[in-house]
Amino acid sequence: MTQESPTFTGGGSVQKTSQELLKDSVCAELVKSRNAALDLPRITLQDDLIPNQEGGAGGTYYFQYGKSNSFIYECRGISTYYKVINGEEWGTRPDCSGKVNYFMDLWKMEEVKYGTFDEAGNVIFSASKSFSAGTKDFISEIPGEQ
Repeated sequence: MTQESPTFTGGGSVQKTSQELLKDSVCAELVKSRNAALDLPRITLQDDLIPNQEGGAGGTYYFQYGKSNSFIYECRGISTYYKVINGEEWGTRPDCSGKVNYFMDLWKMEEVKYGTFDEAGNVIFSASKSFSAGTKDFISEIPGEQ
């Protein structure tokens, strides 16, 4: 019998928007609805492209004249099209009951912060450690976890 290597199938994303933001995104005031459209969650269904221009001062948003439900965002040589589709939650919400461990990769500081949240979202354990930038094995043992 051959043992197969474990693999992960794609990441998931759940996006939920407040009712106030949804209401603002369809109001008759163009400025208000455009600002709301920029605050809505943006879902990308393909790998990110690598910018072909230097800089990082921000990009430009393009709206069709008189419209607010779609726009193009251009930044560092990449143009991305976004369209407001509906006010529903997007994605499948995972089951996150019980305690949850976290590992925060602070690669610029060559540090990892990690710990455990309880069922109510309170931090019940936290720690940090140094690690070399570029190191992939930054996950640490959580005391008492088995």
